[in-house]
Amino acid sequence: MGSQDNSVELRLFLEEQGLTLEEERALLLYRYGKMLKEAGSRFNVTGVKEEKEIWRKHFLDSLLLFFAVEVPPGARVVDIGTGAGIPGLVIKIYRPDLEVSLVDSNRKRLGFVQGVVKELGLEDVECVVARVEELGRRKGWRECFDLALARAVAELRVLVEYGLPLLKMGGRLAAYKGPRAEEEVERAGRALDTIGGTVEKMWRGRLPDGGEERRIVVIRKVAATSSEWPRRVGIPAKRPL
Repeated sequence: MGSQDNSVELRLFLEEQGLTLEEERALLLYRYGKMLKEAGSRFNVTGVKEEKEIWRKHFLDSLLLFFAVEVPPGARVVDIGTGAGIPGLVIKIYRPDLEVSLVDSNRKRLGFVQGVVKELGLEDVECVVARVEELGRRKGWRECFDLALARAVAELRVLVEYGLPLLKMGGRLAAYKGPRAEEEVERAGRALDTIGGTVEKMWRGRLPDGGEERRIVVIRKVAATSSEWPRRVGIPAKRPL
């Protein structure tokens, strides 16, 4: 079976979950999955080895965002701790109109992501090796994004300090979480009050087949973030608000 046939299978799989993908985009996503599988054995960029599990646990999981948040055309999006490009690169392939910045402190993983961007010919994608605490104070980054994404990065009260300084007023932080998300929301109250956010909604669902529970916590920025936030590199994780 050729790449085109396999990409059709991927496309049908996503359509069964309510996600419509153009043929050209499905082929790009399929090629990305092949690169993830190959790189997983060489660079350990993902623990998922089977192709269809990559589709389910990485691609579909990333695209659950669109059930939780209405992302406006041309929105500027930042993926905090993107790792191998998940979810930010998946979101970009699905929605090519978005301007996406992929941030990670691991140069090797981000080098893989840069290779994918080049190989697939994706435009309006920025890859930056940096700590997000530094970017939260940098001109051109602070208060410049419509949407911040975070998946498998940190607990919610830490993500609030990472993400909200990057957002414009009214922008949203979408945090991908598991079944304990409600507990994290309870612990994040002080961080939200301090940095200027409120929980707008929590999307609840499950992945097909395995039935893993998924939550997406959507936080809206409702107040200006004081210049004292974020704190210096490493402090938010060591001493969460």
